[in-house]
Amino acid sequence: MRGAVSAGMAAAIYSLGFVDSIDTIYGSSAGSLIGAYMVTRQLSVDVYTDLLPNSNGQFVCKKRLVSSLLSNYAEQVWNWPKLYEKPGMNVSYVMDTILPEETGLRPLDMEAFVYNNKHNQQLRVATSCVDGNGNLGARCFGTD
Repeated sequence: MRGAVSAGMAAAIYSLGFVDSIDTIYGSSAGSLIGAYMVTRQLSVDVYTDLLPNSNGQFVCKKRLVSSLLSNYAEQVWNWPKLYEKPGMNVSYVMDTILPEETGLRPLDMEAFVYNNKHNQQLRVATSCVDGNGNLGARCFGTD
């Protein structure tokens, strides 16, 4: 839940009135979502302090997490077939339950995002991936 640290830093920047002194916001993973909320001037720290902890296992489930880790370990160490397919952390919960404009618990204001991303601050999202040959690649997405 490192995103909670980023959310706290974003809240401090917002509370101290420094948001407009930042030209570009960079983020990866949870940091990109926090950056999107920051661009829209939505302070949604309660996503980390209230919504995710009270998601009743829909976001993070200890049983799924342990089962997934043990299954991956058995697959890597003993070449066993994958025993458990469900991930311990359900990122779709955030994307489908918290963010959507119409139905989200803390909907991201897309109109404000598009305007502020163009006129005030740009959000850049950094990502990395490994291709089929094992080569690590990195990419930064955003508006130029």
